[in-house]
Amino acid sequence: MMNTPSFTAPEIMSQQTKTSKMVFRRKYILPFFLLALFILQISSSSFSPLFTHVKITNYTAIHTLLETIAITVGMLIFFVSWNVHAKERSANFSFLGAVFLGVATLDLVHALSFSGMPDLISPSGPEKAIFFWLAARTMAAVGLLIVSFKDWDITKSRFAQWQTLCVVVTVVLLCIWVGLFHLDIVPTTY
Repeated sequence: MMNTPSFTAPEIMSQQTKTSKMVFRRKYILPFFLLALFILQISSSSFSPLFTHVKITNYTAIHTLLETIAITVGMLIFFVSWNVHAKERSANFSFLGAVFLGVATLDLVHALSFSGMPDLISPSGPEKAIFFWLAARTMAAVGLLIVSFKDWDITKSRFAQWQTLCVVVTVVLLCIWVGLFHLDIVPTTY
């Protein structure tokens, strides 16, 4: 005789209820999100004339504070992904960690090269700050795009992890070199 699990009617009903709630949630997430974006867009465009007269006296301090938060988040992503246990380590975790270390480094250089900050090797200015900001955002976008197409296979190799980190650090150093010494070879952004 085969042992089959016996379910009572309330257990089956509760399982069906959980499943239907999950389907309901998934079904309405996108429309709710689009509605929230629409409301945000309408409210921001209708309130924007109210804030045109507001002057921020010390924008450099506020900018540096917010960039410090972004740098901290990027470093935390790196430290968490770098220290994932070997049995749970995916190549994508290592890649994302390395990418966000690069993003945090470029954000740091962006914050240090912002107008109003002391000169970082070359004179600080909006052109240099925008270049580093765009480089950081591009690195994050390309990294997330690459991870979206890669398989989440388990990698036990520390060598592959270090190899990924070396590639990202090389790209970051190249961006810093261009931003500090050869800014004239990139298109003008300001």
